[in-house]
Amino acid sequence: MPVDPHHVRRLLDETREEVSRADTKASIVLAGSGVGVGILLTGLVTGDVNLKGDAEIVSVLAWIASVMLVAGVGLIGWAVYPYTKGAEPGRARWFAEIVQYEDEAELAEAVQVDQADGGRDLHQTRVLARIVARKYKRTKFGMWLLAIGFGGGALAALLSTRL
Repeated sequence: MPVDPHHVRRLLDETREEVSRADTKASIVLAGSGVGVGILLTGLVTGDVNLKGDAEIVSVLAWIASVMLVAGVGLIGWAVYPYTKGAEPGRARWFAEIVQYEDEAELAEAVQVDQADGGRDLHQTRVLARIVARKYKRTKFGMWLLAIGFGGGALAALLSTRL
């Protein structure tokens, strides 16, 4: 059954929009968590936050929270990090492949191959959909790590005042 090029183009447009939304969401979470982690680090550097003299459970919780926060920020940063796969030689379906050509004649030849193939939009849709899925998976997992980290830090702070 032949593929409707208009439908594929619509899927590609929607997938491109989703890449943008995934990046925006991850960027907002990264910025917010960066502020929160920055405040905590400032407290540690200035001495306003000090774990000396606290119960061992408080220190353990604080370390676990720290690891979770760093891992969460790292994972969300990884979601925002630009991802491109290597170019397939002889193809010119998107910028990662187009940039491999030094000569316009070679690029024109590759474009003709892709026009005859007719699968450019379908290829981009598939590749971009995988990128979106990775971005969302990393962002979600990073948000869980941040939640555990902030929760553990809050519990450590609460126990620190109680013990």
